[in-house]
Amino acid sequence: MGDRTAHPTLTRIVGGPGPERKKGEGSQPMVMEKHVLVYDKDCGNCSRLKRIVNSLDAHRKLDCLSLVEADESGLLDSVPRSRRHRSFHLIYPGGRVISGSATVTELSHCFLAGEASRS
Repeated sequence: MGDRTAHPTLTRIVGGPGPERKKGEGSQPMVMEKHVLVYDKDCGNCSRLKRIVNSLDAHRKLDCLSLVEADESGLLDSVPRSRRHRSFHLIYPGGRVISGSATVTELSHCFLAGEASRS
């Protein structure tokens, strides 16, 4: 993946130069400024969804991040490992994760309301 510190979403998420969170050592929870759509950048349909989301997100309420980057940074720790790469996910600023069709439903609510609302 290369230098993770170069990704602006990851920098904003952890409030510093990259995802340097250590598990089990009283680490601070990750804080995000925006909702994050996690998608498989190697999947044609997932990449198409990301492009559609970006075009509908006029107020830039969402960030997008690849599954690999989100998984390696610990953002998907609450999702069972067996399900992480089977779907796309939406991560709320508070850290809650929803997956699959629930993500599409929530995204439609976000855009209909003009904001990413339910945290």
